[in-house]
Amino acid sequence: MFHNISWSTCPIAHRITGALLCAALIVPVALAAPAPLAHAQSLNVYPLPSGLPSGDASSQWSVTVNGQSSGVYQFSGLSYTTFSTDAAVSINATFNGSVSSVVIRPKSYGIAPTINGSTLSPNQKVSVEVNGGGSGNTLFVFADPLEVAPPTPNTPGVAYFGPGYHNIGQDWCFPNGATTLYVAGGAYLAGTIYCNGKSNLTIKGRGVLSGEGVPLDSHNSNYGSWLLDNSGGNIVDGVTFVNSQQYGPGGVSSRIDDIKVINPGTQGGNRTGIFFGGNGTTIQNSFVWAGDDALDIEGSTNETIQNIVVATSAGDAIQLNWNGSPSNDTINNIDIIHYTGGNYVGYQGAIGSIDSCTANPVHDITVENVRLEGPLSGTHLFGLHTGKSNFCSYTGPLAPIYNVTFKNISAEQNGTSDNGSILAGNDSGSAVHDICFQNLTIGGTLVTAANASSYFTLGANTYNIAFPSTGACPPSGGATVNDTALSYSGAGWGYYTGRSTHGVTDVGDDVHATQNNGDCASYSFTGTGVSFVTELDQSQGNIDVYLDNMSTKLATVSEYTGGSRTGQQVPYNIDTLSSGPHTLKLCKASGQWMTIDALIVHTANDTVNDTALSYSGAGWGYYTGRSTHGVTDVGDDVHATQNNGDCASYSFTGTGVSFVTELDQSQGNIDVYLDNMSTKLATVSEYTGGSRTGQQVPYNIDTLSSGPHTLKLCKASGQWMTIDAVTFQQ
Repeated sequence: MFHNISWSTCPIAHRITGALLCAALIVPVALAAPAPLAHAQSLNVYPLPSGLPSGDASSQWSVTVNGQSSGVYQFSGLSYTTFSTDAAVSINATFNGSVSSVVIRPKSYGIAPTINGSTLSPNQKVSVEVNGGGSGNTLFVFADPLEVAPPTPNTPGVAYFGPGYHNIGQDWCFPNGATTLYVAGGAYLAGTIYCNGKSNLTIKGRGVLSGEGVPLDSHNSNYGSWLLDNSGGNIVDGVTFVNSQQYGPGGVSSRIDDIKVINPGTQGGNRTGIFFGGNGTTIQNSFVWAGDDALDIEGSTNETIQNIVVATSAGDAIQLNWNGSPSNDTINNIDIIHYTGGNYVGYQGAIGSIDSCTANPVHDITVENVRLEGPLSGTHLFGLHTGKSNFCSYTGPLAPIYNVTFKNISAEQNGTSDNGSILAGNDSGSAVHDICFQNLTIGGTLVTAANASSYFTLGANTYNIAFPSTGACPPSGGATVNDTALSYSGAGWGYYTGRSTHGVTDVGDDVHATQNNGDCASYSFTGTGVSFVTELDQSQGNIDVYLDNMSTKLATVSEYTGGSRTGQQVPYNIDTLSSGPHTLKLCKASGQWMTIDALIVHTANDTVNDTALSYSGAGWGYYTGRSTHGVTDVGDDVHATQNNGDCASYSFTGTGVSFVTELDQSQGNIDVYLDNMSTKLATVSEYTGGSRTGQQVPYNIDTLSSGPHTLKLCKASGQWMTIDAVTFQQ
C-alpha cells in the first residue's frame, strides 16, 4: 500500500558513521495507485562513478532504494539521484542536518508528511525540500523507467560510455559511423557537444552529461554545452543534463523523453531548461530546474509537451515565444514547483509568456492542466504581447497573436504587476485576439468575465478575450456585428457614442443600453455559433438569453463585475449550432443596466487547395509528392515560383481569409493585396532560419465585411514563393 513521508529530528550527539542523522525521509509518488508492492520487480541503482570530482558528490544527502544505495550527486547546492524501475519502490533519503520542515513537490502528487513508510512509482520525478529548500536543502529524486534493449559496448553505430567518470573535452561529436551516444547509468561525461552537419542522432541512457569545468568555445558560446544539428530527427532519452553554462540542451529533435535538466543560475546567463524545437517534436516525462526560461518552444510547430515538472529562478516557466513563430502546439500536464520571474522585459508571464517580435503570427496554441505553486514576485501570471524590445532586431511590420487557449490552469497566488496579467498588441495589424482562459483559478477563485478585471489588464489592440465560466471557449474569428444592426424592443433603450474619450473600448465606439427589465435586443444570422460582446461593470445587471425558441430561456448571464469597467468582453457564447439560420434574443432580467456592444457570428471555415487559385507570371511550377521528403502540404502539392512579380489570386465570399504555405530558409517575402489591387496591404515572409515546416499561416485577416473579396499574393523578394492553400471564413 501507499504511505506518506516520514521524518524525525535527532539530537546533535546522534551520529551514524560520522554523519548526523536528523531526518529519514521515505518518499512516495504515484500516477495511479497500483497493487501493493514491497519491492520492484526489477530495479537498477547507480553508484557514484570512480574518479568523480569530490565537489560533484553530495555531502548533504544519502539515498537507498529498496535498501540498495543510490549515488547522490550535487551541483550548485542541489542534490540529485537517479535510478530505474518498473514498479513501486521504497525510498529512504537521509539528510545531514537538522530539520524544521519538509515538503514534497509537485504538490499535485498529494504527498503529506506523516510518520509512516511510503513508495515511489516508476517514471516519477520529485523535489524533496527541507527547511524551505534552496541550496543544500533540496534533493531531486528521479525514478526513470527501465531501459528497453540497451546497447552494449560492441553494438554497431553506438558511441558507448560505461559507468565511470569521462572527460570528453570540447566539441565532442559522434565518430564516423556512429549515430547514437549511449551514457550508461553510473557514467558521468564532462564536456561539450557540438554536432553540426549530422542529423538523426540519438543521445540516451541513464547517466549524466555535465558542462562543468569545460569552457565554451566559439561554437557553443551563444548556445550552451550541448548543441545538436538543427536539421532535425534527433532523439534524446533518459539522460540527466547538468550545468550547460548557457542555454539548455538544444537542437531540432523528434522526441525528448525522460530527461532531467539541472541548470540553475541567473537570467543574465541564459540558463534555460529545454531549448529544443522543430516540427512535430514530442517532449515528455521530464524534469527541468532552470535559471532562465524552463520550457522554451519558440519557433516550434505541431509540438506536444506533456508530463513535465519545471522550476525557474528568473525567466518564464513556459516561454511560448520571443522571436519565433510557434503554431499548433499543445502543452499539457505541467507542474511549476518554483517560479521567481523578475519582470525582465515588462511582459513576462509565469504560465503563458508570448513577447512576439516577428513577421509571422503566433497562433493555435493550447496550454492545459497546468499547476503553479507558491508566490509570484515582480512578474505576471500571463503576459501576451506584440511589440519591439531591446532583444528584437526585426524592424518590419509585426504579426498578431491569436487562437491561444489556456484551460484548467490553477495558481496558488496571482501575479504582482498589471493586476496580475497583461495582454497588449503593438498595433491593429499585430493585435492579441481570440484568447480564451477556461477554468482558470487563482488563489482558489475561478476567473470569469465578471471578475477578470481584478486579475487582468487588457491593453491596446486586444479583442475577443474570453473567460467562460461554463462551457467551452468561443471559436476564433467570425463576423463582428455592431450593436446598430440589432433590433430592439422596449421603451428604455438609448444609443450612446464616443465613450472612448472616457477610456471605454466599444466596438464601433458605440453601444445600446437600457435600465428597463424586459427590454430585449434580437438578431437573426446564418452560422454555427454566436458570441455576445459587451462591457463588464459594477453598474451592469443580468441578461436572459433565448435562441430560436423564444418561449424557452436558454441561460441567464451577468454583465456585472466588482472591478473596473472593461469593454469588449464575452459573457455568453455558443458554438454548437447546426449550420443554418438562427435568431438570438437578449432580454434585461435584473440589475441597473443592460448594455449591447456587438455580436460575433461564427461560421465554418473552407480550405481551398493551391490548384484552385489563378496564377500570373512565367515562373510558376507545380510540385507534388513532397510528403516522401517529410513536408506536409495540403493535398500533398504546392505551386511555387522564383520570379519576383509573379502573383496568385483567389476570389471568395466571406469574412476572413488565411494564406497557408511552408516556412523554410529558401523562401522569401510576399506582398499581399486585398480587393484594392493597386494598394499593398502588407508584406509577409515565408522565411525561417530553422528547418522546413509545412502548413504555416504567415498572413491572416478576419475582420472583413461579409461579402465578396479577392486576395492576391505576389512574390516580392528572396529565392522562392510557395502557395499551398487558402482558408476563408464564410
